[in-house]
Amino acid sequence: MSTLSITSYRTSTFRKLHLAGASAACVVLLSGCAIWPKALTFWGDTEPVAADTSTQPAASAPSAAASAPVETAPVVTSSPVMEPAKADVAPMASLPPEPAPVAPVKPAGPVKMERGYYINVGLFAVPSNGSNAFQKLEKAGLPAYTELLETNVGKLTRVRVGAFPTKAKADAAAKKIRSLQLEAIVFRHK
Repeated sequence: MSTLSITSYRTSTFRKLHLAGASAACVVLLSGCAIWPKALTFWGDTEPVAADTSTQPAASAPSAAASAPVETAPVVTSSPVMEPAKADVAPMASLPPEPAPVAPVKPAGPVKMERGYYINVGLFAVPSNGSNAFQKLEKAGLPAYTELLETNVGKLTRVRVGAFPTKAKADAAAKKIRSLQLEAIVFRHK
């Protein structure tokens, strides 16, 4: 036998064994799945099929005629065809609650910026994200405000904090903003 045919035979055998192993692994993994029919599992909660006793004659007390051979009807022990198990899925009680309406944010639109230091927190394309950031800042006691901007990509919400008279106060506020998991970029407006 040539080396090429031996290698080809080994490769073919390896592929067949690999496919058989992968198939067995899939069956083992899926047998624990709720949608896998219990009739196809080879272990676990299998219920024994009870013999049908309705065709057997009732036992009677021994009598004088007991010595005579008694013919009994044959007992049929076939089991009915099992249907695939249905998945136990609890119906959804209700849809998730609707999000609460977003509280209106402070001034929406151009804000007259006075001289001082400000902090850019973010520019949001999704209005609710901007509103959430604004509410976090407001709960933290920071002087936050928003602006609605019309751009070529659509409406955007800018969230800023300020004005601060000194850079040190703006930096302290920026540190607090970063602890709220928000961005904070300090800038000076003249």
